[in-house]
Formats: sequence, C-alpha cells, structure tokens
Amino acid sequence: MPRKIDSSLTSGSAIGVRRSFLDLLRTKADGEGLLPTWTRWWDEAEIGALFPDAHTRVGVEREQKQLPLSYFEEVLPVPPGWDECPAAYLAFGGTYAAERDHAVRRHWPVTTLPGDHLHQLASGRPVR
Repeated sequence: MPRKIDSSLTSGSAIGVRRSFLDLLRTKADGEGLLPTWTRWWDEAEIGALFPDAHTRVGVEREQKQLPLSYFEEVLPVPPGWDECPAAYLAFGGTYAAERDHAVRRHWPVTTLPGDHLHQLASGRPVR
C-alpha cells in the first residue's frame, strides 16, 4: 500500500497528498472526475484572505487550470537516494509546520518567513 511521502520514506512508492486532503478533493470532483480550479476548493472567507488584493487574485485565477482528481490519487515512485540530493525548505509562517519539521530533521537548510500560504504574492521581493 502506498504511503504519504514523509521523513522516514527513502524508497518505494507513496501518495503525494494527505489522505484527509484527498478525501476533501473527492467531495469537490464532478461526475467526470474533474476538480474545479483550486481557488474554488475553499470557502470564500478562507481563500479571499490569502490574496493581497483583487487584481492579484484575478491574475492568479486567470491562469488556473482544472485538474482531474486522478492527479492527486497517483502513486508516485520514490527512487532510492532521493533524500541524499541537495535540498532546502522555505516556509511561510506555520501553514506547513509538519513538512518544515521533516526538513529540519533531514538537516536541510530551512528558512521561515512570516506570512501565509500565498506570501510570495503579497511580498515577492523577500522570497526571491
């Protein structure tokens, strides 16, 4: 059975998203297995606050593509040695604290900037 990619997995196969997230996406897919664009996965109160302004949101939404649910159900190969490649982790606030902690345990360089999930849209300069 594939596992979610985590800090202990060094080879084999895995699913790329948390099971709870996949369950959420399954509720969003239409009858043909197509998901709405990602900004439609969340309530307006949650997604609206992530954008610095309406103009930025319109630009992002214009470029969105719909994905099939199967994209998130895909089993990914985890090649031996992947965890020995150079890597680093950039976090915006605590949104992905567990993933950031995995990077720390792997001794990757980790930088955490204050901000939310789409912080690069609000303040691109420090992210570069």
